[in-house]
Amino acid sequence: MARFFGDKRMVVGTILLPGLLIFVMYTFMGSALTNQFTVDEDFIPKVGVVALPDSLGQLAEGGALPLELVPVTDAEQGKAQVTGEELDVLAVFPAGFDQAVAAYTPASGERAPAVAL
Repeated sequence: MARFFGDKRMVVGTILLPGLLIFVMYTFMGSALTNQFTVDEDFIPKVGVVALPDSLGQLAEGGALPLELVPVTDAEQGKAQVTGEELDVLAVFPAGFDQAVAAYTPASGERAPAVAL
């Protein structure tokens, strides 16, 4: 025991250096992962919408939703724009979405109106 603590290089190499290396490695990993998974404060996503219901259109126009809605006529055209990185996401609403949501009751056992993203 006295031989171990008497040799300063051995103490530094076995006790202090591994802890220091782990600290430095996790510091770099943490900052890299934070930068990878965060977005800018002023980022506004572009959402392509097919058959946008009036209720959601009014929310977007009123500024309640922090996103830019881009009307798309066809789902395939929208998919191409997402692939080309012109849009961030594509939302395809079924025809009569507002009426289907208003008529839906969970107790009926039917599937809820779905939006394809």
